[in-house]
Amino acid sequence: MNTNVAIIGSKGQNSAAWTNAFIAAGFTVRNLVRFPERLPMRPGSEYARLELDDASTHRSEIGRAHV
Repeated sequence: MNTNVAIIGSKGQNSAAWTNAFIAAGFTVRNLVRFPERLPMRPGSEYARLELDDASTHRSEIGRAHV
């Protein structure tokens, strides 16, 4: 499947569960996080910087996802 989904966060209880479920279903997951450089890469996911306090980062990063 060539569809990606954006999830805010990556290590929290909900974001980790959603990430795992979407990867298992064949999606590519784009985790939107504050410090992407601190996270280990894993198959099926990619990380992008999202600052919740900076609205200018919201549209560009979330807009790249299909879901």
